[in-house]
Order: sequence, then structure tokens, then C-alpha cells
Amino acid sequence: MSKDVFLCHASEDKAAVVRPFVAACANAGISCWVDEAEILWGDSITAKVNGGIEAAKFVVVVLSEASASKNWPKREINAVLNMEASSGEVRILPLLVGDAAGRKKILKALPLLNDKSYLVWDGDPSKAVAELAKRLGKRIPHPETVSGGGRPTGTYRPQIKKRFSDRDRDRFLKDAFNAVREYFRQAAEDLIRHHSEIECDVEDVTSRKFTCKAYVDGKLQCQCKIWIGGMVREDAICFSEGWMNAANDNSYNEILTVVDDGEVLFLKATIGSMGSREERKGEPRDVAESLWRRFCRGLEQ
Repeated sequence: MSKDVFLCHASEDKAAVVRPFVAACANAGISCWVDEAEILWGDSITAKVNGGIEAAKFVVVVLSEASASKNWPKREINAVLNMEASSGEVRILPLLVGDAAGRKKILKALPLLNDKSYLVWDGDPSKAVAELAKRLGKRIPHPETVSGGGRPTGTYRPQIKKRFSDRDRDRFLKDAFNAVREYFRQAAEDLIRHHSEIECDVEDVTSRKFTCKAYVDGKLQCQCKIWIGGMVREDAICFSEGWMNAANDNSYNEILTVVDDGEVLFLKATIGSMGSREERKGEPRDVAESLWRRFCRGLEQ
């Protein structure tokens, strides 16, 4: 029987990562092939695994130091990479577990996965499940349902507008800023891995401000600053590129404010130079990707 995803993982990650992820997928209407549910006493493990990989639309690979050091998960990964190479279709969806140093070690042990866009496991399966739903072309479920809380499947929920407090907005702004900073750090690491002539530094100025600089053969090629607040308003994330003074926040190229649609909070570009997607409903990761692409224009010239 075909499944939406096959879970490739080490047994050490089953309790903390795989089971919460599978439960959240089930609540979102996404079917998963996971060994403890599919392989019964006396079954051929190899035959079952081969059948599960072949029938699944995608393979979610839980990449941890445990799985990177074990032969069986690596054999599964290599098999799916061969399928990708022969078909040209995306099959592997990497989910990295661990801190920045651990993730770097994992990707070094599995160089063929270095060009893959990956998600980082933070203990909450909702983000990964929402991204998986997008890949599968399924309607993205309500966050409460994805995380395993939520209402029974199929019941009607009236659309009642939510009122967000100042505390809600402040927390969202801080979390969004941290998500942008983490995206830049991961993207900088990836850039350095793939281009030996490039050095890229992401440095905190304060807990609410960081800078990013990229050098090509030692020459500064592009730089930007991202921070919370500034001269115009405190409840916004500001972006400035090109020559800058890290201590002077009076100049900016983009301002992202926290707004809501009566159901969720999101970021909106007030200057409007980031494109219609962020103006409609900018999730922090989408905004981070747009800012990173803008920063990288200096390297592409």
C-alpha cells in the first residue's frame, strides 16, 4: 500500500523525533511508512523497506549524528539518491536534528546531501508537517491540528476573528527575528561549503541586531544589517544593505511590520520592494529567504 512519506531514521531518534512527527502527520491527513508499524514478526526487513521506499511519494530522512553513523540509514539514503539521479524527481526531504556544530558534522559525513534544502528539527513537528503538506499539494491544516491537539477530523469550525495582544505581537516579532537570523547563519554555512573562494560572517551586534558580510577572495562584496526597531517604529524588523554604520539605524531599505488577518500573525513589507508574496502573508522563513536572496545579489553581479 502506498504512503505519502517513508521515514528513514535511526532508532535513537524514534521517541524524540519520529513518533511526534508521525502523530502530527496523521492529524494532518498525511500517511507515513514507519518500520515499527509496517514490519511484523517474521517479515523480510529488506523486502519491506524496499517496498516502502518504492511506494512512498517522498522519503523524510531524519539526519542526526546517530543516523549519520549507522550503515542501515545510510543504505536507505543512498538507494533513494540513486532513484533521484535516475528520475530527476525530488524524493528526499532532509530533517536535521542537533545544534549548528552537530548539523555541520552530519552534512560533512553525507556530502551528497549538501545541495539539499533542509529543515531543522526544533521539537515542534508543525512546521515540518506544514512544509510536507505543501510538497504533497495538500491543503495546509490548521496549526492546532498539525501539532496533534486540535479538533476531530471533519468537524466544522466557525471562523471567529482572534484578537492579538501586544504581548502576542512582541513575541511573534522576536521569534520572527530569531528565525531570520538562524536562516542567515545556515545559508552562510551552506554558501561557504559550496564556494571555497567565499567567506561569509554573520555577527550579532546586540540580541536585536545582526550583520552579514560576504567576501570574495578576501574582498568585501556585499553586506547587510537586520534589526528590530529603529527610528520609524519599534514593532518592526528593518533591513539595510550596502555601506552601513552598525550603530546608526536611521537608514533602511525595507521595513517588515507585524500584522494579522484575524486568524494568524504575519510580516508585511511596508515599502513593498520584496514582492507580492510577503505583502500578502509573509511567514518568517519566507521573509528570511527573500532577504537572503536580496543580500546575495551582490555576489551574482
